[in-house]
Amino acid sequence: MILALVALNVAAFLLEQAYPQTLIDLFALWPPAPAGVPAFHPAFHVWQLVTYSALHANLTHLAVDVIGLHLFGRDLELALGWLRLAALYLASVAAGGRVPALLVQQAGPPAIGGARSCA
Repeated sequence: MILALVALNVAAFLLEQAYPQTLIDLFALWPPAPAGVPAFHPAFHVWQLVTYSALHANLTHLAVDVIGLHLFGRDLELALGWLRLAALYLASVAAGGRVPALLVQQAGPPAIGGARSCA
């Protein structure tokens, strides 16, 4: 399982180097907004809650992630088994993508019509 995740990350990095804008637009969690759309409303696809984890900004970012997967993932896979590790990994990735989105949503401007009352 860990070797498959390492291979996936390396393959995604190589594809991202070849087709950066396409991969970022389709798979990054916070892709740049298209022209004419306010920056706080980028295109969003549900799969981006998982696929963002395979994208890396540069070789150092990739290396740190792959080393971390190798160092910690091996022991986790031995302890949990590959199926439970896969479930834990996907849940962690999805939660890791959702938490910043919730924070940004909470920090954003109030909804139209004013603030809600807590009465």
